[in-house]
Amino acid sequence: MAHVTRGELVVPRELQNPEVLAALGRAAAVQNIPLEMFCIGNAMNRINPNTGMPEFWFDDWKNRISSFFGGEDAQAATEGAAARGAFTGIKSDITRGIYDDQVSNLDPFANAERARLKADFRQ
Repeated sequence: MAHVTRGELVVPRELQNPEVLAALGRAAAVQNIPLEMFCIGNAMNRINPNTGMPEFWFDDWKNRISSFFGGEDAQAATEGAAARGAFTGIKSDITRGIYDDQVSNLDPFANAERARLKADFRQ
């Protein structure tokens, strides 16, 4: 289930190539927002108190940073978080794509090899 607003764009995993993720990361960084907070299931997702479901309103992220820090410190904190989030999001999606390619070539019953690959990629 998703609570979205008309005009919002959901990017399916199949379209999340390095170029698209880099462009999204740059757009998020301009707003001083970590791209990770828009990834479903990420710990940075805000939970709607009424529905208990994740919501993806980016102004809330900036407001929470500003209330914790303040002034120039808030600006520096959001810029740092945005840069780190963009880097981590792009790196993890690229890594996930490589893992998916490698695991798709395995025999469906190759559980030990699948577990080894997962452990390697988590590092």
